[in-house]
Amino acid sequence: MNKPFACILGLDGSGKTTAIANACALNAAIRPISWHDHSYLIRALPGFRDGEPLGYAVERADMSVRTRLVQQLIELELDDIAACRDDQIPLIDSYWYRFAAKARNMPFLSADFESWCRNLPQPTVCFFIDTPVNVCLERKPPSHPYERGPSNHTSDQFYASVRNHLLTLSKQRLLILDGTKRESDIAAQLADSLREFF
Repeated sequence: MNKPFACILGLDGSGKTTAIANACALNAAIRPISWHDHSYLIRALPGFRDGEPLGYAVERADMSVRTRLVQQLIELELDDIAACRDDQIPLIDSYWYRFAAKARNMPFLSADFESWCRNLPQPTVCFFIDTPVNVCLERKPPSHPYERGPSNHTSDQFYASVRNHLLTLSKQRLLILDGTKRESDIAAQLADSLREFF
């Protein structure tokens, strides 16, 4: 798959989903891509209970099943990008960086996951919505048991570690969006930058 695409990153609650929706309203060529579009794979896991957070269902599976599931979700995202028309701008929510950054702090994926990811296509540009950790926690309190502070990790420490690892993983062609700005300003900057790159 050699189609160019963009990626948007940020902590849970940083405003990624809102920024994508608002940018799409400003530029109809943007085509949002998300692993959530394929969450049926998670709902098909043995023992899945209706209404439970998807992360809990993934956590209950053994490590080999979890790792392969995440790999399948990433491969389906790439299929969605490849299916975009030439006049569309694929904008992927988080890509593999999200899983790798959290796996560094939550031992739920096999050790070779990150090396597997390094063979995947790289985005043309990565946007990082840099929103203060306390704001992210207010908007979206942690729901995963690992996020609530195991092994002497506080929520702030966990989120700060994920943020730093996201920045390290996505350093290629990285543009920072100030998450403290108005939603309309963030969306406008995102939409304008995508026009520039694509």
